[in-house]
Amino acid sequence: MEHVENYRRRIKELNEQDSRASVSRPPTSVSEQVESFSSIEKPNIHWNDIANLRDAKKAIEESVVYPVRRPDLFPLGWPRGILFFGPPGCGKTLLAAAIATEISAEFFCVDAVTVMSKWLGESEKNVSNLFQTARRTAPSGRPAIIFIDEVDSLVGIRTEEVGGEIRTRNQLLKEMDSILDKSNPTHVYVVGATNKPWALDQPFTEEDSTRLNVCERVQRDT
Repeated sequence: MEHVENYRRRIKELNEQDSRASVSRPPTSVSEQVESFSSIEKPNIHWNDIANLRDAKKAIEESVVYPVRRPDLFPLGWPRGILFFGPPGCGKTLLAAAIATEISAEFFCVDAVTVMSKWLGESEKNVSNLFQTARRTAPSGRPAIIFIDEVDSLVGIRTEEVGGEIRTRNQLLKEMDSILDKSNPTHVYVVGATNKPWALDQPFTEEDSTRLNVCERVQRDT
């Protein structure tokens, strides 16, 4: 009975502490969430700053740069997604920054840390708010580039996952479908980078009209 009384007293103390403690929630405003995605320093990297990679630069110009400068020459639409894959240090991130500089785009740098959250539903909301902000930027005359670094951490092969990861992936694929709508073309581009393309989920990498349209391999300079 003495032990029982000690446990009861301890439970009462813990309940009082919980009632006094305030649970801090992450920022809920869209502006605060998107501010964490945007790069603090705008990229100032040009094509000439990147050695070699001629094939990758040519593919980017045909898929992104030319449609932004002369959209009237692309009545059937243009690709809105690019996947860079190659070994570390081959220039994937530099190419993404160079795209934003060449077309004077708003640059959103995203990874798993900035998107995922421990709160139920926050991860999907972060993805939705990110794409909504990018779509609002595009009609104002300034393109938007969403750069997802280490994209395999968000859209890896479906194995042993918890509910939050599955919902976040599905929300990302849904948002990508919305920017690929040919009836309402916008200058919002998704650029993914990964070192392990074989670890990506098939619905994300299949090359059709509803997913990434351009898959350009970035080779290591020799």
